Formats: sequence, structure tokens, C-alpha cells
Amino acid sequence: MGLAMADEEHTSELQTCALSDLVDLNIGETLEAYANRRLKELQRVSETISYQRRYCPDLYPTDVVFLSYPAQDLKGNYMISSQSITLGFNATTSEEVIKV
Repeated sequence: MGLAMADEEHTSELQTCALSDLVDLNIGETLEAYANRRLKELQRVSETISYQRRYCPDLYPTDVVFLSYPAQDLKGNYMISSQSITLGFNATTSEEVIKV
């Protein structure tokens, strides 16, 4: 029983630390206002595109790229959300991007 209580205390300490790391209420925002703002941010409709291209070592996930493909009616800034690199003679990168 003492072991279970120690685990519960340890878990609640971890949850408290994680919550304080993620939410900064020092700016005067209440927890309810923060929750509503994050819910609106996460519910936004986004345009996601997947494509393959030649490998470029300077681009990483979370980088923002400008895409311009007039034939597909695509033009704008997109953030790289995932990236998969296939190594070999013709190294290629498969990327998924989200419009920002």
C-alpha cells in the first residue's frame, strides 16, 4: 500500500511539472481562456500536401518553404510536418507539408 501511494504522489508531481511547463499563466490568461484558445488553434482547417523531391540537406521538419505549382493551383508558404529520406544513388525525400 505504501508503494502504491508513493507511485500516486510521483505521478501527480510529474503531471504538475508537465502542466506548468506547457501553460504559462503569468501573462494574465486564465486556464479556461488558454484551453479555448488552444482548442480554436487545433481545430483550424488545414491544407496538407504530400510529395517527393530530390534530397536537400538544408531542409528539416518545421521549416517553412514557399511552393509555387501553377498547374496544380498551389502557391504559398507551407510548413514541413514530416519527412522521410530514402538514401541511395538518387536520394529522394518524401515530405508532407501544411499550409501556414
